[in-house]
Amino acid sequence: GNLTLAGGAVSVTEGSGTNLLGTGSASSLTLVSGGDITQSGTLSVTGLATFNAPTTNDIVLGNTSNAFASLSVAQGRHATLADADGFAIGGGGINAVGTVTLNTTGPVNQTAAIVAGNLALIGVGGNYSLANTSVSNNVSGNVAANTGQVDFRNTTSTLTVGTANGVTGITTSGPLRLESSGTAMTIDAILATTSGTGAVTLVNGGLLSLNANIAANAAVAQTGTGTVTITGPRSIVTSGDQVSFASAVTLAGTTTSIDTTGSSATAGNNIVFAGTVTGSSAGAQNFSLNAGTGGDISFAGAVGSTRLGNLSIANANDVLFNSTVGVTTVVQSAGTGNTTINGALTATGGNVNLTNTRIQLNSSVTATGQLVRLSATASGVSQTSGGIQADNLELLGSGSFNISSATNNIANSFAANISGDLQFRD
Repeated sequence: GNLTLAGGAVSVTEGSGTNLLGTGSASSLTLVSGGDITQSGTLSVTGLATFNAPTTNDIVLGNTSNAFASLSVAQGRHATLADADGFAIGGGGINAVGTVTLNTTGPVNQTAAIVAGNLALIGVGGNYSLANTSVSNNVSGNVAANTGQVDFRNTTSTLTVGTANGVTGITTSGPLRLESSGTAMTIDAILATTSGTGAVTLVNGGLLSLNANIAANAAVAQTGTGTVTITGPRSIVTSGDQVSFASAVTLAGTTTSIDTTGSSATAGNNIVFAGTVTGSSAGAQNFSLNAGTGGDISFAGAVGSTRLGNLSIANANDVLFNSTVGVTTVVQSAGTGNTTINGALTATGGNVNLTNTRIQLNSSVTATGQLVRLSATASGVSQTSGGIQADNLELLGSGSFNISSATNNIANSFAANISGDLQFRD
């Protein structure tokens, strides 16, 4: 039936559906309905508002002029809850078997959990802080958003970014943080931030499957303890901000690219891998990186335990390979700092072509039957350990070139076009 609220504490139980009329107000509200709960006016509840509908019926309170202090849904199928300036999720939390849609331009926090099939967060400038570690959010389906800020933590089911109530992926104008506490995280739709405060942070307790692109106007950081699989073709682009991975990364698509020079931010920023990076099928995964003129690229762990295909670096300041590298080819096209090889680099069936201001070889470089080209634009090449095994070796650039390891083995030709000193042993 129809119901108009006229102030005070209100508790109503109806056997059929309920439509809330006019401009209703209450100090608190408990509404138990036998059918859908809808509204044809606006609601103002200064205390806790709790709604309860059968799990075959919907709760649709979508008027963005509503003013709720605290909201709870005991049960229902789909629940749409809108508010003018933010609210708290309190009481017994929000429980729906279908999709929960929250719509506000203000802040949303929680002292109780969201348990739902899907979750959509919308509203220009909305600030959704839904990562309270004392509650257990459980969205078993998709999470999607188009709003201001999102901080969301899922605890039981896989945290999946997809489509919910017509919203696909997550787009925010501010920071975006997703946490899967002890569970997997699956990104099936784009993550995008549209302002310089829009950092993307992914805290995965289990496997992170990156099945969609990331376009951020601030830093992108994977900080969880779970491993990462990137399918493809896949791209991660920032507007001059760092991209970092704390865990081991497996490339499972044909092409993966990371570029920190988006929006003409030519200086770029760092690209950091604290763990290993490997392919899933030998030689089938190509990897392209661009850190700009000012960003460093660092690999702390082994690269290509399962061999990568073409590893290409468009530009970087310093480049560090701190462990072994297995690729088909590796090309660094430009650099403004040092490229350092601390682990054995093996190119199987392809060339090694490195360009930077200075190149430091602290381990072996192998390109059997192929070409190794080292172009040091200002400060030469130094070889402290290991040897170069290749069919052909070319040295280009300026500075002091010291390629004098006793284990160098150039099977065919050696050529040098340099300005500076040269020491070479074969």
